[in-house]
Amino acid sequence: MFAERLDEIMKISDVSNTMLGRALAISGSHIGRLRNGARALPKAHDFLTPLCDYLAQHITKDYQLT
Repeated sequence: MFAERLDEIMKISDVSNTMLGRALAISGSHIGRLRNGARALPKAHDFLTPLCDYLAQHITKDYQLT
């Protein structure tokens, strides 16, 4: 469920794995594995709030908001 939602919001916000990885100091390949479900959301997910903040900053256009 997390992977599907992460993938969708990244598509909507037009953010790549590399862009998000750089912002969170996580490798783009790790983001890719989270995004496609190959890696589950870790129990200690300190990066989740910064991840949400970063993606929210990239949702600015009308089509993204709807």
